[in-house]
Amino acid sequence: MVTKGNDRFFCIHNVLRPVWTKYERLKAVLEDHRQAAMAAPELWDLIPFLKSMGLRHDRVLDVKSFQAALQSLEKCQSGNQIRLFFQRLNDLEMLSSTRLPIPEAFEHFVVLWSEATQSLVRSALFSLEDQKYWARLYLEDDLAAGRKPTGQARYNYILVDEFQDINPLDLALLTAISEAHKAPLTVVGDDDQAIYEWRGATPEFILNPEIHLGGSYTTFVLDRNYRSPRNIVEMSKKLIMHHRRRVPKDVVSVRREDAKIQVFRYPSIADAVDETVALVRRLLARQDQPTIALIGRKRSQIIPYQIIPYQIVFTGGGHSFLRSRGFACAAERSVPRAAKHFGDSRPANAERHPGR
Repeated sequence: MVTKGNDRFFCIHNVLRPVWTKYERLKAVLEDHRQAAMAAPELWDLIPFLKSMGLRHDRVLDVKSFQAALQSLEKCQSGNQIRLFFQRLNDLEMLSSTRLPIPEAFEHFVVLWSEATQSLVRSALFSLEDQKYWARLYLEDDLAAGRKPTGQARYNYILVDEFQDINPLDLALLTAISEAHKAPLTVVGDDDQAIYEWRGATPEFILNPEIHLGGSYTTFVLDRNYRSPRNIVEMSKKLIMHHRRRVPKDVVSVRREDAKIQVFRYPSIADAVDETVALVRRLLARQDQPTIALIGRKRSQIIPYQIIPYQIVFTGGGHSFLRSRGFACAAERSVPRAAKHFGDSRPANAERHPGR
């Protein structure tokens, strides 16, 4: 299993060298020491990416079939991932244009991807995504050949949790499993929690299962929240209602108590970092030593808090950053109008930040 950086480096520069040296554009990048350090990991990430998006290396054999695969992804609302794919190829200098040059992408990468996929499996080298990819291929090929599981190997029912997080590869694998076992499929998830677009996930599958899984489905909305205080539930409802591509829900909190909520706005990320660090210092100085959770919309927003001297605040007592104590939630510019949506026209500390 290839999971570490050194293993990925070995695969790119040794196992796959006979493959990419045949492609002049990529060869020029990978043999340039100034670019290779960045290009090699990017190439490795792109190989499982096409698998995640549901493509089969043995079926995307020409420009026409590649274009058909991309059109299928557009139908399931994965257009952003397609455009990101072409941008990444352009960054690797494998394309001469960013205007979705499908034939060029097929010639300079998709053919290479197919060869690389075969080379890695012959060498018994697998990525995490390959665990699902090859299971899917074997199942689909068995179905095509009329081979089906029998006896104790059969499943009678299939239940899938967190269905909003699946990508096209997951969908293909689940569909194959369900068909192979003739088992009904029950999916559980929340389209409002669909946050894994970066790995190819799309809420389209849970919003329209009849289209993507076939058959008919009855939807049951679980509208009672047992976890969060009442005002947290109410504010989350006010915020998520601005998203139109979702199943309407009227969630009610079972808990009656309210949480203390404060919204702070800052002119820059640097100010947010400084203020949050100061807040954490004050919280850690309290005798009750409260538990702190630092939450960000993106990982890049959390990184500044791990840089010296800020990491000293969170990693005292020999604990790693992820195990450190305290609570601070920096609501910065990811939701610029959060206070307005929550019915709060001005944050509590407005006087400290004039005009914001």
